Amino acid sequence: MNVIDDETANVKYEGSNNVMTMKGDKIFPLNNYKDHPDGFDDMVEIENLSEAELLYNVQMRFGLKQIYTYVGPTLIVINPFMRIEKLLSEEMLDRFQSAVLENRFESKDHIPHVYAIASATMTRMFEEKKNQAIVISGESGAGKTENTKHAMKFLTSLGSETF
Repeated sequence: MNVIDDETANVKYEGSNNVMTMKGDKIFPLNNYKDHPDGFDDMVEIENLSEAELLYNVQMRFGLKQIYTYVGPTLIVINPFMRIEKLLSEEMLDRFQSAVLENRFESKDHIPHVYAIASATMTRMFEEKKNQAIVISGESGAGKTENTKHAMKFLTSLGSETF
């Protein structure tokens, strides 16, 4: 990037010979992904926060078939329009359920996942002795029904062992 004046700069895209002149208010600092080759699991950890960086992180993770990403306590899910077996395996289900049953579930110790949201909900219900809710929202085709099924599977299969 070469600064032309206080208001514009020439920007060359990585891996390309294209150079564009852009307004300074449209240029944001980049994050260092060296320590995060799979992107940031939790986008709250992103140092330079901008819409472009959020989209870049989610796109990078999606390309690696990591469709779940946290933004603090919120889970973003990108519908892959295919089943990703390793994410929904019985082993994955057991890993999250074991943490809840052993009363040692902490979100930060687990990858972003719909099971993590269900685990946190169940853990809070036992700790706080109050009703809990999971809100799943999104556009048509976003995968709401499928993620609701996965959360319900987690909760109903856990219920028989909990009480």
